Amino acid sequence: MLPDDTLRPLAEATLRAGAVEVALEVGGLARTLSETTLALASTGTVTLECALFRVPTVALYITSPVTYRIGRRLATVNHLAMPNLLAGTRVMPEFLQDAATPENLAGAATELLHHPVLRAAFRRKLDEVVAQLGGPGASRRAALAIARLDSPAIAGKLGE
Repeated sequence: MLPDDTLRPLAEATLRAGAVEVALEVGGLARTLSETTLALASTGTVTLECALFRVPTVALYITSPVTYRIGRRLATVNHLAMPNLLAGTRVMPEFLQDAATPENLAGAATELLHHPVLRAAFRRKLDEVVAQLGGPGASRRAALAIARLDSPAIAGKLGE
């Protein structure tokens, strides 16, 4: 589900119950990420968006215990955050299920916030991940890659 103003009342009620003041904003992700020092983000597309904006990110993923157990048996990947998947190694700290505790998330975030040299190294790693994506034309490159798998002859006709 994409965030929009229909979720605002639920989010505001949840935030009012907390002890920390949080500014709630819907939309404007690009502007927000361009001004962000650090992000805590659920694994998925948003972690890649954070990478594109060079934002050091602590990734987390929590689902129902049953779904998690099934997923762990079926998953053949070592990471869930997209930048980590692309890099083939841990670029972003990742906390899954029971490891996604407030203490673990705060510890990883605090370490990044208090160490500018560590954040700079993190950004360099993000630059390497983003460089793998290439420039405009991703849809065409993806179509060519799929065509090569299915039929090299078709790939040739598509203009490879």
